[in-house]
Amino acid sequence: MHELAVLQDAVQKSEDFMSFPNMLAYSWNCDKSSTDMPTTMKLLNRICGNSMMYTFPITYTQGPLRECYANLKETVFNPKYPTKNTLQYLTDDRLYMLTVVIGESQCQSLCFLPTPSHDVCTVRPIGVEVLDDTTEEASVTFDIEDAAQLSPPTVEMPANEEKIDIRFVMADEEAQIICGIEIVVCGVVKYTHEFRKTMKMNGEEPRVLLQQIQGWPPNDMKMGQFVNGVCSNAARSSCLCCTTPRENWGLNRLSARVIDRMKERGVDVSNLIRQDHPKRTGDMNLKACYERFCKESFDGDVQLTAAMERDVKLQCASVTQEPLLFIHWSKLQLSDPMHVSSGIINRMFEEIRKMIRKVEEGEEFITRIRQIRDDVNTKLSQLELTCNDDNEVPPLLAPLHKESKRLRHRYLKLRKQMSELKDQASDEDDETSRAALDEELDELKRVHAELHQQIQSHARDTNYAHYCQLRMGLIEFLDALDKFLRPSSKKPHGPLEFLFNKAIGTFGGNYMPDHGGLEQTNGIALNSLEQFDQVAIICRGAYPESHDLHTQIDGMFTQFQKLAKSTLELMRLMKSQKKLSPRVFLDTLIDFIIDWQKTFPDTSVFNKLHLLLIHYADHVDMFEMCGRVSGEAHESVHAQLAILRKSYCNMSSYQQQNKTFWARAFATLKSGVAESKAQYTKLATGTKRGNYDLTEKKSKLLDQSEFSVSIFDNLPETVDGEDFLLLSRGGRIPSDYKDDFVYVRHGRAQEKWMEQFRNSGRLSNAKVEAAKYA
Repeated sequence: MHELAVLQDAVQKSEDFMSFPNMLAYSWNCDKSSTDMPTTMKLLNRICGNSMMYTFPITYTQGPLRECYANLKETVFNPKYPTKNTLQYLTDDRLYMLTVVIGESQCQSLCFLPTPSHDVCTVRPIGVEVLDDTTEEASVTFDIEDAAQLSPPTVEMPANEEKIDIRFVMADEEAQIICGIEIVVCGVVKYTHEFRKTMKMNGEEPRVLLQQIQGWPPNDMKMGQFVNGVCSNAARSSCLCCTTPRENWGLNRLSARVIDRMKERGVDVSNLIRQDHPKRTGDMNLKACYERFCKESFDGDVQLTAAMERDVKLQCASVTQEPLLFIHWSKLQLSDPMHVSSGIINRMFEEIRKMIRKVEEGEEFITRIRQIRDDVNTKLSQLELTCNDDNEVPPLLAPLHKESKRLRHRYLKLRKQMSELKDQASDEDDETSRAALDEELDELKRVHAELHQQIQSHARDTNYAHYCQLRMGLIEFLDALDKFLRPSSKKPHGPLEFLFNKAIGTFGGNYMPDHGGLEQTNGIALNSLEQFDQVAIICRGAYPESHDLHTQIDGMFTQFQKLAKSTLELMRLMKSQKKLSPRVFLDTLIDFIIDWQKTFPDTSVFNKLHLLLIHYADHVDMFEMCGRVSGEAHESVHAQLAILRKSYCNMSSYQQQNKTFWARAFATLKSGVAESKAQYTKLATGTKRGNYDLTEKKSKLLDQSEFSVSIFDNLPETVDGEDFLLLSRGGRIPSDYKDDFVYVRHGRAQEKWMEQFRNSGRLSNAKVEAAKYA
């Protein structure tokens, strides 16, 4: 990855996007895709490198499998494999990259570990100089990496040494061909490295760079809990960076740094509490906490009482499993900015929905739905199949059902008798006896036909069939009503909630199908914030100006727009690939905090919001970057890896499958391949589509599309002067319930709710019809 970026002149200096100079920064991510679980790596120094094209797998666990602690411990973080040690050294910032560059077409590098190692996550600049003399290949013995060590090559050097020397090993002195290097420390050769292929100087002086490697783990919170040994996202001390218990989280419990800056800006801080958030360091680091847990719980062999278990988890800050890696707290302040950003935006929309539902609680629509449920319950009590003495309403179906059962019993009994006589007549040899049996059978057939007519008349004349169909339809309707009226129901409980959900999904972008179907990816969620003014216009029209709620809704959405604006500004900084100003980030964060507190004063602080409120400003202050460490590229590469897997799934040899996968996964690292892919992507990418314009001819064609769905069969049927609708799947309901049944059961909104979309001019008629479904 590094060599390709150097040859393409695509390496950005670390001081241009973070606070530390002369660094090579990498991010690694372990995450489960649909079936498999890859571990991927990306070079952060690469210019425009936030792409799946420059993100590569280093492990690939083929599924189907669960994303769980046990699987991770047996695969990616198994000490028998080199991945665990490599990721540990990488995240500890203990590795260095030595790079030799000749001209624009030759580059080779060596990653090594100085021993003894410096402290974890400590910046240790080491200089490099090229010695004037060289060594012939015949006079040296190259060091061979021992695969059994499961670690990078080591170079011994004193802990206080600040420089190493490099001596080139020449394969041909006269032709100026270099085949390797010697690393010299304090005048002594400590390591001799052989290049993968020789490098020819061609009259150019080689450039030698030595950079410390910095590793970042932008895993989502679930994976972060597994890797760090914290038992659950809902644990008392679930934050991976600090040990503050959850009960001490709060919108008014902020760090002293944030509160002091608020005072400087003239913000009232009288209701804020300076909360200390001790980091996971010293006796409370991950390793010490796990050892304490093992000691107190006797390695899990003793079953603790609930009170004892709470005390133990408090002492060990919720670390109840052996950490798969020991990651310094400074690398855990961000988690993954992409997941934090999308989580906070989606939570903001969820809180807005809660407020809207509370506002619409006593309005006409939801009141009518509750009344309809009571009416349906009353009707169903009249349509019970059995009659109880304590019924408050006179039964309609029970006596008819009893008579129907009596007739059916006679009907079935006659059929049985007819079958027996038929069998008896066929076995009878005597003609006289057979004639008598046939005569008896004819009489039974006559009675059977009369009974059949009587059953049909009973079903028709007494409305028994109608009541049975009505009972079937009302049971289906009642089940839909009960689900709709549950507090956990996702279907909107009024026109305002419906319009809000649809406006977010229409102007921002599609919802994801999982997690209840009302969450968006980070990019789409940011687009929803950008379009929030349009969302507010649609929602303000949910009720006319003459309605009592109009003024209240207008004030609510004025505050929502202000929060959306401050949230968008903050999330843009979190997504930015550029170097950040700590002061600008802190001020933007404070704007967000003020608006969030004002909009949602009673909401609890969840994990992602805790990270943002407490730890993000400290991280930006230390490293002056945020979005560069995002897991966007790591997430996007899953689709590419899935395509790779399909390309070899029919191979019978597992060894050939493995060989093909890794060859194609690293194809971009070959010379010329990346350039060809980039050129193809540029040629294949069209212009960005603009907003929908109803005045364009192409857009008008969309209005010719029709949107239909079959819910009812045939025309309404009238019984005793009342119209009933026949359901396509059987049953019937009163025609008065039509619109409410269609919405509650099938999610299709009423026509008047869509007027705001029609008036906006942003959607065709076909799209408006499609948007009617909640």
